[in-house]
Amino acid sequence: MGARLAGRAYAAIARDPSALTPNARLLLIWMALSALDSDPSPLYYRRPEDSALGLGHMISDHIDDADPEADSLRRKRDSALRMVRRATTELVDRGYIQRRKRGQKWQRAEYKITIPTLIAPELSVPPEKELSVPLSGTISTAQEGLSVPPKEPQEPQEPDRGSTSAQARTLRAPVESRGAA
Repeated sequence: MGARLAGRAYAAIARDPSALTPNARLLLIWMALSALDSDPSPLYYRRPEDSALGLGHMISDHIDDADPEADSLRRKRDSALRMVRRATTELVDRGYIQRRKRGQKWQRAEYKITIPTLIAPELSVPPEKELSVPLSGTISTAQEGLSVPPKEPQEPQEPDRGSTSAQARTLRAPVESRGAA
């Protein structure tokens, strides 16, 4: 189902500078797990009772009036559906989902899952601060720029006959200058 979408949702939640409410987080993960990964635009179109289950509230569709606890069950049901509406509204406002169709009597609401790709400020580097760093080097915080740890001496290994080592293929011969003044 939506394992990749759920992974994207977890990553987006972790990188979001302003945190979602706990119910919105749970509902987003529930929606991502319920949608299909293979769809180009994944949709969530379950009933509000199913969304309440994603928030941890098991509510029934029909409450019998003869039940002595009918009022208590109705209050719990209304409370759970209010939590779903609030969480859904927050996800729509924040851009995690997009409403495609409003739910009406005998029709379910549809939401397109549009998990934003957030870039953490510490991961983005302005172009003027970018440095070319060798794979074995480290960046120092001082003004001198790059500090590279000293290389350990390695024993030369003989290449197999008939093959050229990767180091020999990438080395360039020095250029001789003829007649330069």
